[in-house]
Amino acid sequence: MWDYMDKASNQTSVDVHQRICSNNTEMSLALVCNGDGIIRLPEFYIEQQIKTEELILLFEDYVFPMVDVYALYPTRKHLASKVRCFLDLIDEMVVKH
Repeated sequence: MWDYMDKASNQTSVDVHQRICSNNTEMSLALVCNGDGIIRLPEFYIEQQIKTEELILLFEDYVFPMVDVYALYPTRKHLASKVRCFLDLIDEMVVKH
């Protein structure tokens, strides 16, 4: 079930019947770019394909539900640089979009 909300805050659900279900973004993107269906991904995954018009957006009049992202880590004290970089990346993506 894919849930959408129009600009007047009316919710709509679409029962999607799929032949292929994937949790691999690259595979899903390859399939849809080959003309084998539709995908629902965050726009930052498909920005380039939209710019080059390899893909077109459907349901542009609808607002997609927000998804909360949480980062859990043991402590700020002695925070690994990899974790700090990841948190900064997530923060940048949230601010950008």
